[in-house]
Amino acid sequence: EETFFTFSFSPIRDETGGVGGLFHPVTETTVKMLSERRTRALRDLAARTSKAKSVSEALALSAQALAEYDLDFPFVLLYTLDPNGLQARLVGSTGLTSGTPASPETMSMGAAGECVWPLEEAVRSGTVVQVDDVAGRLGPPPYGPYDEPPNAALVLPILPPGADRPAAVLVAGVSPRLPLNEAYRSFYDLLASGVTAAVANARAYEEERRRAEALAELDRAKIAFFSNVSHEFRTPLTLMLGPVEDMLARSHSELSPAAKDQLEVVNRNGLRLLRLVNTLLDFSRIEAGRVRAVYQPTDLAAFTADLASVFRSACERAGLRLSVDCLPLDQPVFVDRDMWEKVVLNLLSNAFKFTFEGEIAVTLAQAGGNVELRVRDTGTGVHADEMPRLFERFHRVENARGRTHEGSGIGLALVHELVRLHGGSIAAESEEGRGTTFTATLPLGSAHLPPDQIGRVRPEPKPGSGASPYVEEALRWLPDDVPGESANRSELPSYHEPLPTPYIRPEQVGGDDRPRVLVADDNADMRE
Repeated sequence: EETFFTFSFSPIRDETGGVGGLFHPVTETTVKMLSERRTRALRDLAARTSKAKSVSEALALSAQALAEYDLDFPFVLLYTLDPNGLQARLVGSTGLTSGTPASPETMSMGAAGECVWPLEEAVRSGTVVQVDDVAGRLGPPPYGPYDEPPNAALVLPILPPGADRPAAVLVAGVSPRLPLNEAYRSFYDLLASGVTAAVANARAYEEERRRAEALAELDRAKIAFFSNVSHEFRTPLTLMLGPVEDMLARSHSELSPAAKDQLEVVNRNGLRLLRLVNTLLDFSRIEAGRVRAVYQPTDLAAFTADLASVFRSACERAGLRLSVDCLPLDQPVFVDRDMWEKVVLNLLSNAFKFTFEGEIAVTLAQAGGNVELRVRDTGTGVHADEMPRLFERFHRVENARGRTHEGSGIGLALVHELVRLHGGSIAAESEEGRGTTFTATLPLGSAHLPPDQIGRVRPEPKPGSGASPYVEEALRWLPDDVPGESANRSELPSYHEPLPTPYIRPEQVGGDDRPRVLVADDNADMRE
């Protein structure tokens, strides 16, 4: 029998002062030593299986942890059950070689007499089954740390919480040199609980992974849908807007005022829809990782000032002040000009939408190794509870007071992604009723950007060349009786509202094929 003792030797002096005998006290510490060893085994089992990512891995790691405690477990077999409960597969063992008659790699649960161990009984009853005739099942030695075979074995079902049937079965031998008393049985119960916890954690991880994969697949399907739909929408929209713009460019004698007004409505709303489709397409490309930016050294102060100025006429008509203060930078900033244009115009459009009085201020300045763009407004502001979700895609602030309740909820999310593609960040500060400030920060230099996307030459768009849909939509939010509206609006060939200043676009004038450029001043007078 495995036992533990502590003892000591002390001399016993006689009347002469010599050693007349020995005092030899012996204290049995078996219970204490077994308790410490078993506690250590359970602790190691939990530590070893804590990172298991599947049920099979959890059972295999459990067997590895228990292999170091063969004094308590002469052998351990761990079988996982298939979903139907008809077959058991060995996934972990210690003390017995896998594939022997006592440790078959697979066992059919329904075949009478085929199972070496009563797995089916343990699964059906859900309780521990004791096997006493172990020696006849094991075959020739070795049987663990001792020469004699175990006297008994326990078959324990592993039933995770919430499950209606066991997920695995644990077969553990009982030491032939320890009595199978209440303490030993309790240890097996704790062992089964530890393995059950490992299996439950692994199952939870597998289910979470499957949910994450399903959500990722749905997200990929959504992105593909948006991308495909955007492409399908943009082509017919472009083909429709081309003839409409050509008709609007004709002289007044060719179109009646009523027809011209109707075509202007079609053109204006078509441009708005095209902007929405392009935004969805941009966002889906970013989500799918298919965006190829072209980062060019840019005078960001001048470029940003030109972009901000396209909203000046809309702000003046709405009775707002537009303040633009873009300080010169000591070096060019590497940006994708199309992306930066969308960042600035989306932030300005958002500020215009929620500002009814006061001003919109655009500032750009260098701050250490970064450049900061700030767009501040004195609008309605955002409630503190909504701030953490401000840049979430498709999230809209409910019941917010604005010039319109329309919106897709992806403008700020797109801005966030575009700034992130530049290696920068964007933050927002807001006080309800006092306004909001957006701060976009870009690092200077090009070390943070992909080398293969730097310095490629392509035609640079004119500042504000993509601003027309933003300005057209902003002007549409204003009431028709806004004071100061230009009376010469009808003189513009292709736009219902006055063009921003300065706004330059190619135009065919007259009947010849010579290209012309029409420039719209603040008073909307046209000159060639």
